[in-house]
Amino acid sequence: MTDNIFVQPVSPQAVSHINLPFEVHLTVVNTPGTDIQRFVSLCQEIGAKPLLIELSRGNHTQQLMLSKLLLSDQLDTVLKTSKDYDCLLSQQAYRTSRLKIELPLQYSEIYRANTSAMPGLYYEWHGKVNLSRNKDLLSLCESHGAHLSRNSLKNEQGMRFITVRELDSKAVFLDRIEALQKDLKDGAWDIVRQQFEYCVFDDNCVLDQGWLSQSLL
Repeated sequence: MTDNIFVQPVSPQAVSHINLPFEVHLTVVNTPGTDIQRFVSLCQEIGAKPLLIELSRGNHTQQLMLSKLLLSDQLDTVLKTSKDYDCLLSQQAYRTSRLKIELPLQYSEIYRANTSAMPGLYYEWHGKVNLSRNKDLLSLCESHGAHLSRNSLKNEQGMRFITVRELDSKAVFLDRIEALQKDLKDGAWDIVRQQFEYCVFDDNCVLDQGWLSQSLL
């Protein structure tokens, strides 16, 4: 997940050629015997970011990921490079279960204007918030159809990520986020950081099945 916040969309007419900042997430099967520290070191060696996401609930509440930013003007090129990372992980005895590729939301129109590109799958917002009044925060997330998680590789016990996923239009997505932001502000929960993203590839959404706003505290 990148640190970009939402900015005005980049117009497809403004550029004739541009490398888009695709963010690749490869999820690794995490078993009790998984050497997480070695995985972290491997990610650092190749300039990738290691993540260990703990979802608030669901069928797969711990998701170990390699995250890597790739600049390209073609999704096919990103898919090929992602396959190379998959092979590297396999050589190190790490089995992957999902490939997810996202763009910052402001690049979604350029991507959509590329007729050779596969269609986007969904929109997603991530907001990093201070963890206070736990039950109230959980109730608020549930009322907005939002989900809670944290990256357990970071020592941030007082922070959580709120995620909203929208399968409908961009307009519906932005309306939902605006309403959630207002309620968070009214409830005195500070949004420390936020990202607006456009998912263009996800080969295993089932991993998120059952993920709802229940306490992981």
